[in-house]
Amino acid sequence: ASQGAAAASAVEPLTKLLTDASAPVRGHAARALGQIGAAAKPAAEALSLLIKDADPAVRRQAVQALVAIHP
Repeated sequence: ASQGAAAASAVEPLTKLLTDASAPVRGHAARALGQIGAAAKPAAEALSLLIKDADPAVRRQAVQALVAIHP
């Protein structure tokens, strides 16, 4: 379920975590952004970069987040 505008304040800090050295941190941040939904559109560019991440779980979370956000 989308968290929407109520979670919009989390978009910026979560976007910063997309470049964390830890793959689980990147993946969880991507998943959280996807749960925020359309309000996370500002993170779409950073999420799109994760599609080429070395970790397959991170790639999967990034794709699912982008689908949920509909940039």
